Amino acid sequence: FMSVERVQQQRTVYAPGLEVGKESNEFINVVHILAIHGWSVGDSAAVEVSTQFSTKARDTIREMLDERGMQGTTLKTTPLSGCGPLPGDIENRQTIGDRVLGCLEELKADGTIEELRKADVVFVVSHSQGSVVGMVLVGTLIDAGALQPQVPGVQRVCIMSMAGVFHGTHDKIAGNFLPSFWREASMELKLLRDPSSEIFRTYFLPAVTDILKKGVLIVPISSYNDRVVNICSSLMDGVDHKNIVRALFVHPRYVESVKEEWHQRLIHPDDILLCLWILVVQMRNEGLFVDLARFCTNIQIADQAGATLSEAGKVAVQSFLEMPSTSGETILTSTLAAATSFAFTFGKKAVENKELMGNTRRMARDSDAHSVIHQDPDVYRFGFSTLLSRFSYFEEHARERDGTHELPSATLRPSFNIEPETEEDWLVLHQSLDAINAAGSESL
Repeated sequence: FMSVERVQQQRTVYAPGLEVGKESNEFINVVHILAIHGWSVGDSAAVEVSTQFSTKARDTIREMLDERGMQGTTLKTTPLSGCGPLPGDIENRQTIGDRVLGCLEELKADGTIEELRKADVVFVVSHSQGSVVGMVLVGTLIDAGALQPQVPGVQRVCIMSMAGVFHGTHDKIAGNFLPSFWREASMELKLLRDPSSEIFRTYFLPAVTDILKKGVLIVPISSYNDRVVNICSSLMDGVDHKNIVRALFVHPRYVESVKEEWHQRLIHPDDILLCLWILVVQMRNEGLFVDLARFCTNIQIADQAGATLSEAGKVAVQSFLEMPSTSGETILTSTLAAATSFAFTFGKKAVENKELMGNTRRMARDSDAHSVIHQDPDVYRFGFSTLLSRFSYFEEHARERDGTHELPSATLRPSFNIEPETEEDWLVLHQSLDAINAAGSESL
């Protein structure tokens, strides 16, 4: 299933199927790191999250450059929010468009735009909704002349997204899970699932096609068992382009029991879903643009929570019916005795209920899968090493036309993210697997 020699493997980040190129040894004078956090549902110092990203990225890249003898490289960081500087602003500036304008204001206010022009490398680290904000922002900065990846040999720009919402969030998370989330920004995240929606056609599609043509490297990294964003969305599976490099972040907790087999072959004998996610990443990195990822989406947190609560309810009813009688005692004594009896009976039955305990453990284990990705330095190491290995990609593959250089346009597959329901949908799955088989890759 997997050839280890062809796997670019970090401790927690995996990009099977990626042909690893030789890293550039060209000296880099200045690396400027832009960091953009995801959607925040309430008033908070959201920019502090971006500061965590930029600090983690700076420290990791500093270590990498020092290892390569580039101690003289200057690293600059700019954490962005785009939500406004005042308390309460974040309540009103949550949409993608508002946040892009807010980020531009922040860049202008402290003179960072001029600093960006001077950088050899601009490395954008983004999370969740911030990934789409970052793409639109980069396109706007290119149009304004602040970034120049489209000029051969002048500047390299890379967007590394962590659990990005390129094709929206899980349906039950986006706008219809809780009434309190019915805001314009949350509805945007739901509408990104639909390629015919205005938000998709106005922001996502023009931005991604334009920046890819102009030489921006995009590195989408999905987080395994993410309960907010599925693998289709976080890998940008609906878009095909040679300058998109995909990877999967797998927290060590998911492979602790099978470390040897996992690191040797990237196979988990007890987790078929993880094996399928790895297959999706490898398939896309090997250039197969087939419809497989939407058949591998993980269970949504709403469904998982619902199953847990349903099972807990059954146990509660059974516990109430089976608890010892407390008749003949005073009201207070009877109430306390009944509560104690119920708690004891419920606790005993809950522990004995394997389905309930399994669901509860999985919910606790996976609760932070959407956010834990940005805490791991290997994520930033993978993103920057990918940039170094593709340092000359634009110069080598761009076509000149009327004095400008461009890469080929991206291709969109409109069927991404569609829930498989009909017989025709499942036929697509078989066709996808046949295409993988016919590709002739030994590892696939």
